[in-house]
Amino acid sequence: VARAVSADGRVVVGYGYVSGHDEAFRWEDGVMEGLGRLSCSGFSRAYAISADGRVIVGGAPAFRWENARMDPLEGLEGRAAELACGVSSDGAVIAGVAYHPSGYKLVRWVHGDLEVLGSIISPTDLRCSVSGDGSTIVWGQYPNADDYYSTTGYIWHTTFGLVGMRDY
Repeated sequence: VARAVSADGRVVVGYGYVSGHDEAFRWEDGVMEGLGRLSCSGFSRAYAISADGRVIVGGAPAFRWENARMDPLEGLEGRAAELACGVSSDGAVIAGVAYHPSGYKLVRWVHGDLEVLGSIISPTDLRCSVSGDGSTIVWGQYPNADDYYSTTGYIWHTTFGLVGMRDY
């Protein structure tokens, strides 16, 4: 499954089924490279890539990959974050979801520092994207796949914070 491409189109990321589990991949110049998985997880999936193709983010649990190294992204309450699904052009801002005992939280990491932006019901079928400069993040999900109108969307911006798309 291809999920994202670098700005110049040379690097594609996603995930495929390998030896009984999903594994994130990086494809460049016709060569596919498996990214492996974190020791605490049974699989990995890549969801987004920086403009230059150097930083890859994904989930299960949330990770940041660069220079052939996959590192977990900090979560809340000592847990690993669940998902990283968007990244800025330079790889400095990453968006995703982290679990907290009070519920799931929309989060962003800026140069590795975690910030909670708001709450959601569930990370199921969640998608997100980060603007090139990292100032805007959007999330969307279908809480009920059978009901298109139950779509929930959020937008976060450095000037106004988190707002539901319907309110925005």
